[in-house]
Amino acid sequence: TVNYLAEQLEEHFSTPVSGVDVKCVRETVPLGTIGSVSLCDIPESGDTVVMNSDLLTSVSFEDMYFHHRSEKADITIAATPYNISVPYAILATDGSRVKSLEEKPSYSFYANAGIYMISNSLLRSIPAETRTDATDLIESAIASGLKVTYFPINGTWIDIGSPADYAHAQELMRQVTDFPSHS
Repeated sequence: TVNYLAEQLEEHFSTPVSGVDVKCVRETVPLGTIGSVSLCDIPESGDTVVMNSDLLTSVSFEDMYFHHRSEKADITIAATPYNISVPYAILATDGSRVKSLEEKPSYSFYANAGIYMISNSLLRSIPAETRTDATDLIESAIASGLKVTYFPINGTWIDIGSPADYAHAQELMRQVTDFPSHS
């Protein structure tokens, strides 16, 4: 689905590449990070991959699909490792009393990578012409008792939403041979 720079994206995808024909669906109003799915023809059964377009990744969609199905998940979120190192000693406190110090700790988390495997029945429930972000859909699914899992990305994941990140991704692509080249 397209909105920002829609004309350029539609032009880019106007000719099939390697037998892949991409159909663009244009938003008439901003519908959020997943609301525009309501403009697409989603089959009644099965699962669909929904992905932010400003990513470079080598995630295995096949492995993600097998994980999603084996977990009987309604939503599977691709997750990328995110580490934070604090360069200071961190205080554990109780009121004004210091209970302990942790010197320069590191914390590891999984961050939402903007790639989702979602049951078609859930995608079909997204209200038409209503702004809906992926995080809204995920939080609603969790609150409704649906099964939401995560799939750790083992490989490349780069957000290319800024010119600097895009330049970094281009340099990486010059060095990596596991991505097909399309000029």
